[in-house]
Amino acid sequence: MLQRREFLRLSALLGLGFLPGCALRQDADASSEPTSASDASSSADGAAVRVVVGSRSLAQMAILAGMPPVGVTEDATDLDGLPQDVATVGTAAHPSLEKIVALAPALVLITAEVPAQKELEPGLDGAGIAWRDVDVNSFGDYASHMQALTEMSGRDDLFQVNVADVSDAIDRVEESAADLPQVSYLALLVSSTKAKVAKGDYFACEIFDNLQMANVAEDDSSLDDLSVEAIVAADPSYIFVIPRGNEDEAKAVFEQDFQAQPAWWSLSAVTAGRVNVLPKDLFEYKPNERWAEAYSYILDLREQEG
Repeated sequence: MLQRREFLRLSALLGLGFLPGCALRQDADASSEPTSASDASSSADGAAVRVVVGSRSLAQMAILAGMPPVGVTEDATDLDGLPQDVATVGTAAHPSLEKIVALAPALVLITAEVPAQKELEPGLDGAGIAWRDVDVNSFGDYASHMQALTEMSGRDDLFQVNVADVSDAIDRVEESAADLPQVSYLALLVSSTKAKVAKGDYFACEIFDNLQMANVAEDDSSLDDLSVEAIVAADPSYIFVIPRGNEDEAKAVFEQDFQAQPAWWSLSAVTAGRVNVLPKDLFEYKPNERWAEAYSYILDLREQEG
């Protein structure tokens, strides 16, 4: 099996261009002068690097890399490892540029897939503040960004514990699953307002795919506009329900839009008891250092349910 750790270290340094003196910025605007890594400072004491983050997951990553953030969004205020005087800079959907700049950070971690966070970039450039677009859609993405952050903090020991050791644990889970029969699955992302299918660009699908499972929704446009009839036609062996936002409201939508339909009860996954509501902390939020735990969770379901 591929030596994931060596591959990830190499891809982190070369693929994301985060070597000393390279740009922290991760956009395609070559005409703008990028903020340099040296401006964000590298320190053996990661706490000395003032970091502000745009989401709970990014706050976790900064803590795991040895750089507890001085500013976080509202969804992250209860995390362990934050400084006592940590400031709140708004919500993940609407962070405040003014509050971020007031904290005088050396680095801001954002996710450009959130429009309001993408809109922060010109303002951060104007303030001379380095920023990094951290988009995590796979374990490889997580590992690459963590390599960059631990390089900055000087904490290779934290890369070992929170990435390399996790990679080794994932390898062991995949080896345990190698002899399982190939089965199909459908993953539903369900919120209080809508449900949609998860495809290959959703991080959890990598976990399912690597455990001898095939996504019936991949490249299947008939499932893009979700209906029970389309799901019945695909008839997946497993159905994974991933609540988003308020979990109780999401489950109510799932019950109304799917379980209330008579055709739902004809599905193979339903009759075999293989419809599973997955925990949000592993499958809605990025699992970060718990990535191997997410793999083990799905392997356990497969072994229990057959």
